[in-house]
Amino acid sequence: MARKSRNSKRRNRGRRRGSPNQDKVLLGTEAQPLDGTRIIGTLPPLPITTRLLDRVRRRIGSEDFVWQRGVKYAEDKRVAYLKIRGDHVEAGVNGSRRYLVSIAWPSASPERFEGRCTCPFARKGSTCKHMVAAAMTLWFATQKAEEDDANKELSGAAEPSLMMRNLGPNVELRRPRGGIVAGSALPVWLAVLLDTEEAPPPPNEDGPTIPLNPNEPWISYDLLPGAADPMPIEVRVARMGPGMRPTRGKRIYEMDNLSLRELSNEMDVLPEDHLALTYLGARKSTTGKDEPAWDGGSLDRILRLLAHTRDVRIHGEAVRIAKTPIQLRLVVSDFEEDSLRFWIEPIHETGTNDESPDPKNRIPAASGPLPGLRHYIPANPGWVHLSDGSLHPLTNEGTRLLRTFGAFELDKLPTVANEDVDRFREREWPLLASRYPAEILTDRLPNVLAPRPEPRLYLTEPEDMSLAVRASFAYTVPAGDTVEAGPDSPHFLKSSDTEPLIERNPEDEAQYLAQLLQAVAASREIESAELDTEMDPWNIVLSGEDALSFLAEQLPLLESDFSIYGDENLSRLRVNRGDMGTNARVSSEMDWFDLKLGFTAGEQLASASAVLKAWHKKRRFVQMQDGSYAQVPTKWLERYGMLLEEAEHARETLGSRLPKYLASLGAALEDAVDNFQGDDRFEQLKNMLSYPEHLDAITVPRGMKAELRDYQKQGFTWLCWLSDQGYGGCLADDMGLGKTLQALTYILREKEEGNAAGKPVLVVAPTSVVFNWQQEAKRFCPTLNLAVYQGTNRKKILDTLEKGKTDIILTSYPLLRIDSEQLSSIHWHAVFLDESQHVKNADSQTAKSAYRLKSDHNFVMTGTPLENRLDDVWSQFHFTMPGFLGRRKSFARNYGVRSAGQIKPEILKDRLSGLRERIKPFILRRLKEEVAKELPERTEMILHVPLSTEEQHIYATVRDAYRAQVYGAMEKSTKGGPSLTMLEALLRLRQASCHPGLLPFEEAKELGARAGSSKLRTVIDTLEEIISEGHKALVFSQWTSLLDLTQSALKKSKIRTTRLDGSTKDRGAVVEQFQSEDGPPVFLLSLKAGGTGLNLTAADYVIHLDPWWNPAIEAQANDRAHRIGQTRPVFVIKLVSANTVEEKVVELQKHKKALFDAAINDGKQLEDLLTAEEVASFFEPTEAIPEASEIEVPKPEPKPKTGKSDAVRRRRSRRGRRDGGKGKAAAESKEAKAPKDTKESAESTPAVKPSAADDGNTQAHDPS
Repeated sequence: MARKSRNSKRRNRGRRRGSPNQDKVLLGTEAQPLDGTRIIGTLPPLPITTRLLDRVRRRIGSEDFVWQRGVKYAEDKRVAYLKIRGDHVEAGVNGSRRYLVSIAWPSASPERFEGRCTCPFARKGSTCKHMVAAAMTLWFATQKAEEDDANKELSGAAEPSLMMRNLGPNVELRRPRGGIVAGSALPVWLAVLLDTEEAPPPPNEDGPTIPLNPNEPWISYDLLPGAADPMPIEVRVARMGPGMRPTRGKRIYEMDNLSLRELSNEMDVLPEDHLALTYLGARKSTTGKDEPAWDGGSLDRILRLLAHTRDVRIHGEAVRIAKTPIQLRLVVSDFEEDSLRFWIEPIHETGTNDESPDPKNRIPAASGPLPGLRHYIPANPGWVHLSDGSLHPLTNEGTRLLRTFGAFELDKLPTVANEDVDRFREREWPLLASRYPAEILTDRLPNVLAPRPEPRLYLTEPEDMSLAVRASFAYTVPAGDTVEAGPDSPHFLKSSDTEPLIERNPEDEAQYLAQLLQAVAASREIESAELDTEMDPWNIVLSGEDALSFLAEQLPLLESDFSIYGDENLSRLRVNRGDMGTNARVSSEMDWFDLKLGFTAGEQLASASAVLKAWHKKRRFVQMQDGSYAQVPTKWLERYGMLLEEAEHARETLGSRLPKYLASLGAALEDAVDNFQGDDRFEQLKNMLSYPEHLDAITVPRGMKAELRDYQKQGFTWLCWLSDQGYGGCLADDMGLGKTLQALTYILREKEEGNAAGKPVLVVAPTSVVFNWQQEAKRFCPTLNLAVYQGTNRKKILDTLEKGKTDIILTSYPLLRIDSEQLSSIHWHAVFLDESQHVKNADSQTAKSAYRLKSDHNFVMTGTPLENRLDDVWSQFHFTMPGFLGRRKSFARNYGVRSAGQIKPEILKDRLSGLRERIKPFILRRLKEEVAKELPERTEMILHVPLSTEEQHIYATVRDAYRAQVYGAMEKSTKGGPSLTMLEALLRLRQASCHPGLLPFEEAKELGARAGSSKLRTVIDTLEEIISEGHKALVFSQWTSLLDLTQSALKKSKIRTTRLDGSTKDRGAVVEQFQSEDGPPVFLLSLKAGGTGLNLTAADYVIHLDPWWNPAIEAQANDRAHRIGQTRPVFVIKLVSANTVEEKVVELQKHKKALFDAAINDGKQLEDLLTAEEVASFFEPTEAIPEASEIEVPKPEPKPKTGKSDAVRRRRSRRGRRDGGKGKAAAESKEAKAPKDTKESAESTPAVKPSAADDGNTQAHDPS
């Protein structure tokens, strides 16, 4: 049963070719770029299209790229069709899709055209590239038509009478009366009429529109057909003479631009005359004659131009140029000896030319084929001058008929002999009747009709998951049968011997087949040009998802034009149309809830897991439970798929009883699904998540010996709320705000209220921080029984847990990893991970050991919950509340930075916003400037240290040596990030920026031993000044080898130091030594071992010897001094070697800060991490440090002796720096005091001490 929309039902009307109401269709010829451009209607004159194209160019103005793209579109044949109706052109232009262009202009005034296009650019009121392509193609078409016309000379000028003129040589016929015999050559009249080369149709031009002033001179045109060949056209300046009779005036022979300008000085030349004279001048003969040389097409155009002028004559007699062409038709009737006779006659409005009662007895008119004919002008199409003073164009068909039959006398009209009629009826007559209007006065020839085709598609399933699409076209005649045509059907169809012949419409069929191929390409998600050129559009086979896409997406579009058969009989390829719906149902109990998700398409169902699986495999369809298919809701999944993944993962890992902390996931899904059904208990679970900001403060335990600040009480209350509700959480306060104290308060409360039930609390912290926990617990919570799990006898501590006398077990991350089996065998009341960034890598053994721990409540504490990637957040929340953020890979794909380029920005923004809302109840973060405003301010400054010439040479040598390896690694990189080779090269480059002695090269080590480094000299000078003013300083570096060099240099300068790195045994003793009033003024620390968990408020200066990629790590180090308990302003100095990779590190720190803000706060940016391209850019030579070969290294000079004068010079230098450096910086800091505790100094910093190796040129740069 065929389904066919209302729009696709067409009435099949019989029509004859060449009827006045029928648009003439021309296909493009071999001239470029008209191949493939279909032209419907009549072309305007070339001057009109030229002026139109010029005006389009002027409107574009300065936007030259629009013009260039439009011209390229025209050259690439992007214009599929041009439909011309008078002064209105419609075009279809193929871009990313087909855009519809409309250009219209007032009569003969293309300068005032109005253009429209369906593209977004044109909707703003601009002239777009699609309009340019349409105008350019229209201009190409008119030019090409003119050139074709020039190559088709029909004949010379006609004589006053056409009746006796022959068109060609006589053809030897075997029969008299111009008849044909089987096997003989066609006669001239029939060969001419069946010639397949047809001239273009005439344009439809209006008459003159300019008002005329009879008192002024005007231009008169006199046509002289028959006077000479080519036909002369005299042009004169006429005036109104005596008695208001026009005079002939003087004749104009020169029509070039100069003559026209001179003529314009004498009289007003109307625009219509200007066009006509310009065209005449362009057609003047090059043989020295003054009259233009004409071909058929150009003669037709000048006549149409003259139709707009005031005065046109033929041999001096005024003529009226008519707009409507005269139409002629071919008449065939029975004649003597059962032959057929042919003649032509004009088609009158009444439709008949005979007054006799029996039309079959009609005979040719004695007055000839065109009564009143005076002159024939051999244009293309031809023009006729009639006795009533009118000048008419002919149709193309009429021109050919008149030129053919006008040569025959009345008694010698062409015939077809009786014995040839059968062959003529089968072979020549269908072609003849389909090309010319015809009236049949005999029963021996059938009528030829050309109804519109009805496209049909037949669908079958030849194999499993394959679809066969067969195309055909049905032709129906009025009150007759329907005949179906396929690829092998003849051009003329017939259903029986008595019915008329049916002419197929190959143009329409080709257009419908192209539409079908376009649908096939769309179902394959490719462009039409990418289809196999050998694909048969009549028989197409699709398989798999291409077939499903065709049925679901393209077939509904084709139904408006095609009749579809067989789709209801498909069994394996059943498709549910329309978008899938989503639904969710929740049933809840006291501490858990069950969440069921599903999808619907019509009345059919699909599970959430099936939809997710299809989406992950990038399939376009999913199979429903009844075996049918539906489209995967890609747009919905792009926005909400991560929630669905997390819900399904939770059901897979946790079963149907989901913990209540996942109520936030259910709340997010409630806003996403179409149909959500929840119960009252689930509403209560959702409401609990909105309370944390408004909790009533819980009383601090009696045993707490510290006075908690307000924000610390709030943090303690928040921890209690999480514990009471069965949630986990992340205490993410800024470093130095007392997270340890808040956690100890919670543990003490659990003990005093009996919530722990004898089960201990496990605290895991970095090794350097264990001492701090021990000291604070002893100081503020003396009633808590704390045991440190470390040493060789540490396992004995676990044996005492059964007695229930231990409240807290304190251990380190290395021991958590080593003794994972023992620690995971105990069920803890709560587990705290301090500095939880140690478990940021979920694949690490430390993180896996933490995940194996069993406890009632899990908490993490960190000042930097996100360091490098957003999946750091996942790893920490996976510990606190397993399954809360779904699978790790899904989380990284849906939120991670690496996938940012694959997700639309607006979708990614919504996802991050939703992530913040979900984790908001379970993460508490306060900044110092928000809650601890009494803290002294912190000033950060960057000190740019220029390298000496020798150091620059070493740096450039390292950079140049590794450049080729880095570029090679970048080309091989497939994941986008830097490879190990690139990271090693980057390490060497950073070492060269700090100290030559760090590099494993003899030349560099020799330079480091002999001259040290500019950065180290800057550190010593800075520390000498700091110490002389009574301050203490922390000096951080990521390399212990650089700390070794620094410690050695400070020892030579008699500056006392203490040190903490990974090899330090008694960390507590080292910290106490520095914190004491008489302790060493300088504390050397490795960034990893000393950057977290330490309270070092004795220092008020922090110096970073080398910048680290991660700003969070540096911020942790800064907060060792800038924390609660600090009473003095803190100064942070970052030493950055000028013009080196270290400056790139500082830039990258800003990027990573933006990443942190986007995930935890309400930041607006999300930058990617370090890429291979970024690393490669570090190895490019710069103007400051060019190629190593371009750096001229000075010869080492002997080291100057040190003595009293040198010491005096050093003291004077320090005194000058105190006056000009720190004094101004302090004044600036005091003047610009604000609530913020961090800012960059804009003043000068201590200068670098010159040395022999520096050539005396080393100086301090202003900080950035």
